[in-house]
Amino acid sequence: MSNENGFESQVDQINKLLDINKTVTLAVRKKAAEYFVSKLKPNIPVSKRNSKHMNAALDVRIEGDEVKVYFEDYAFYWRFVDKGTSKQRAQNFVTRTMTAEEQKIKEIMINEIVEKMEA
Repeated sequence: MSNENGFESQVDQINKLLDINKTVTLAVRKKAAEYFVSKLKPNIPVSKRNSKHMNAALDVRIEGDEVKVYFEDYAFYWRFVDKGTSKQRAQNFVTRTMTAEEQKIKEIMINEIVEKMEA
């Protein structure tokens, strides 16, 4: 006769959840950030004046235990284009992209974590 009372399987599942370490979550966040960048790049307005454009300056960086989507230094002006100034209307390309892709980003992260747990 088996000695399992249902709690054994729950304990196993909890142990798997606890085993998802920082390396795994970092990889999952990086994959989600790369997806976001791939969707953001086409939404970035292209300047008619500069030879370097903001969409070429966009990348994903890992700093310690954080994953960051960033623009290179020469594209510092992205926030003025996105949020607007007193003389320029806001284009909100970052917010619009994040709002449109938020559910897909969550799905990517959840599916990756579940996949790692099942392995």
